[in-house]
Amino acid sequence: MVDITIRKEGSSDSQRMKAASAYVLGFITGIAVLLIAGRSDYVRFHALQSIISSLVIGGIVSLLIVYLFQGDILIEALTLWLFILFIYLWYGAYLTYHGIRFRIPVLAGLIQKCIVE
Repeated sequence: MVDITIRKEGSSDSQRMKAASAYVLGFITGIAVLLIAGRSDYVRFHALQSIISSLVIGGIVSLLIVYLFQGDILIEALTLWLFILFIYLWYGAYLTYHGIRFRIPVLAGLIQKCIVE
């Protein structure tokens, strides 16, 4: 599901710290980091990946939970899903900070095309 290649990325500790902080609170910190990213493609890539993954994955699963449970255990299911998404994003932050490549397969290709163009 996630491509993890052990290779140091990000040319400085500052860039890796900015890229990792994009994952901390999902799209909220992703937007903040995107605004301060400057010209760094590395930081912009991880900020965009954080924003899009947290919104798309979170939205799809939230809609599925609402449709499937229709109020039976809706609050508990959404809380569990948000907790799982939170752990996943923190895992991405950890890998990114340590310079380990963290790319969500389909999403990473689309973001890479947008940054290059």
